[in-house]
Amino acid sequence: MARTGGRPRQIEPADIVRVGRELGLRNLSLNAVAARLGVSSAALYRHVDGRWGLERLVGESLLAELDLRDDLSDGPVPHLLSIALQLRAFMLRHPGLTGYVQTLFPRGEGG
Repeated sequence: MARTGGRPRQIEPADIVRVGRELGLRNLSLNAVAARLGVSSAALYRHVDGRWGLERLVGESLLAELDLRDDLSDGPVPHLLSIALQLRAFMLRHPGLTGYVQTLFPRGEGG
């Protein structure tokens, strides 16, 4: 049921992160988060700086859970392979996160 009148619903960054994670980075948009929270997309601008701010808020909350097993005892090549495989598995569990990470660490001469 749509709200009519009264004080606007109060939202917190934790609400935005929760809904953003439910949607996933692949389906993330200001309009989708706002609709799920029952607020206007303009209300989100009090907490995030546009689309990139929303993506960063949700992306960083996902990356905070990245816990790589770091065991150097096998030698450098198996160690690097293990890190790569762990990172790949984590990215596959979170569709859209790879694009976010590539934005943070671009390829090419500067990246």
